[in-house]
Amino acid sequence: MTVQEDRVLPVENLPQAKVILSKAFSLKDEMDKVAKKPEKSFRVYPFKIGKSKVQVKLVGEFFTNNIIVSSEYNSHSFGFKFNNPQDAIIFDEIFSSIVTDVITEELPESYHEWSYYPLFKEENELWLKLKYDTAKTAYKTVCNLKIFPKKHADAPFNSSDSVNLTVEPSAYLNFSNKTYGVCLNVKEIFVVQ
Repeated sequence: MTVQEDRVLPVENLPQAKVILSKAFSLKDEMDKVAKKPEKSFRVYPFKIGKSKVQVKLVGEFFTNNIIVSSEYNSHSFGFKFNNPQDAIIFDEIFSSIVTDVITEELPESYHEWSYYPLFKEENELWLKLKYDTAKTAYKTVCNLKIFPKKHADAPFNSSDSVNLTVEPSAYLNFSNKTYGVCLNVKEIFVVQ
């Protein structure tokens, strides 16, 4: 797995990019499907430019040490904050507004019932989850340092280390409780040494 650098957008180029939410059906049709099968109420849709999934380069630093494992959330994650707080604002505004606009346009009679779950829990700070294979032997992320799910505490991530990330944003919609937001798939971690 490698990241194609020519397809990765810096945050500052997002406002000029023609980013769309990629979905092949209407939200009204999805609402009808969920009414029939409530267990299938959660959907994830990628953001695209043309036919390619959007990948964005984030520049900042860790605000956590190592990789944090949460048994409550069944996740492996780390904390990231942008070097430039304005990048966090641009990033959030671009992707959240695209999803909000789609809901507003396609569900005009009920858009006010939907709630946005913000990506940022604290200003300028993101918690990013790492996906791993079923055997928990490797993360599904390219990294210039050695990181392993079974040795997460040994990850050489230190608070305030400079890092460049490549992420693939997607939108999620939960049709049963009418919530939506943006989620990130971490494709690459490059710790600047």
